[in-house]
Amino acid sequence: MTDSISSSESNNEIPLVGRATIYARLQQHVLDPPNRQAIVFTGHDGIGKSSLLRLFSHVFDNQILGIYISLADAPLNTEDDWLHYLLDCSNAVLDQHNFTLSRLPQKSGEDVDFSDWFRDVYLYEVLHMIRPQRRIVWLLDDAEYLLDALPQQVDYLHHLLQTHLQLALIFTIDTEHEQRLDELAPLVHPASAERLHRFDVADSIDLIRQYTPGVADEIANRVYEATGGHPRLLSHFGQALHATWASHSDKQALETARPIAYAASDSHFRQMWKLLSRDERLVLTAIASLIYDDPLQSVIVERIEAWLVETDYPMDNVAIHAALRGLDYQDIVSNYRQQGFKLTAGMMQTWLLEHARLTEIIGSNFSTLTSKVSRRMIVIAIIIILLAVVTLLLLPAPTLAPSEAIPTVTLAQ
Repeated sequence: MTDSISSSESNNEIPLVGRATIYARLQQHVLDPPNRQAIVFTGHDGIGKSSLLRLFSHVFDNQILGIYISLADAPLNTEDDWLHYLLDCSNAVLDQHNFTLSRLPQKSGEDVDFSDWFRDVYLYEVLHMIRPQRRIVWLLDDAEYLLDALPQQVDYLHHLLQTHLQLALIFTIDTEHEQRLDELAPLVHPASAERLHRFDVADSIDLIRQYTPGVADEIANRVYEATGGHPRLLSHFGQALHATWASHSDKQALETARPIAYAASDSHFRQMWKLLSRDERLVLTAIASLIYDDPLQSVIVERIEAWLVETDYPMDNVAIHAALRGLDYQDIVSNYRQQGFKLTAGMMQTWLLEHARLTEIIGSNFSTLTSKVSRRMIVIAIIIILLAVVTLLLLPAPTLAPSEAIPTVTLAQ
């Protein structure tokens, strides 16, 4: 493993930080695999799955040749298109490492099956050329695209692993598609999938200091509070901070960078919001509103339930707990024993207060819900009126007192 830490050439790439333990485990698996299976990493959008693969070559020397392959961009119309693309990506990396591509065989003859040739001729020669001490690792990003287009390739790739001991495979897949891990068997054992999480305080500060070396602890901690250690949000904030650092003091740079980072993160929040269930949106909106109304009071389930009742969209404890588990699994909220539920990223609190609306949460059902509430109020009013009428009818009729004799006066004639 290389000693230096490098940043990607892309402005949007997250610098290499916080994944040292994962890379060490990958190195062990590639050089001395416990089994002939691929490794898969899961995680929600923006957690750094693609960066983990893209920065692979920055971690390892030329004994391990990492070949990044975006399955979202790969031609997956046919098996031959896909394997040609895999061959081209592999050749490009070999060329970067100064291997002579002219030594590699060229397929000839239309009667030769390309998948057989790729496995038995091309790949054999590639691994022979790089020498036995080296490894080739295909880094396959967004496995769901391969499963959608060419599911039969799972068995083919598994056969390649069994046949060529110098070959290793690493996949990523979004948490939205985790239920499809079984489709990667036997290439991947679903139970061995590893989920990527947001960075802790120390790693977050380390990342921010790669953008702005020497930043004070106070400023770095406030960036962590704003981003919650989410790699993409940290990257947005780090880039904004770097752009303002030279011409401002620490605190001024922070305040100047904050709206820039917030604007850059808007699409991330919108995509996250789009993928949430209706119950998760309601509970998340309740948490944001409760924190805004009283930031010092703990947000507990009972307060969330009471807030939802006031919105005329009540949820019971079971539904609220289910939504909270989903939000926690996605690293959107965390449960602190003394402080209750909190949003992991402060910038998300701002976004929710500006954009989360009950009409958007309930969507097409909002008018239905409103009409139900209106009808309910009308029914209640009618019942009250009927009860009042019945009560009046049941009251005993008033008894009139007997009239007294009216004195008469007779006039004398």
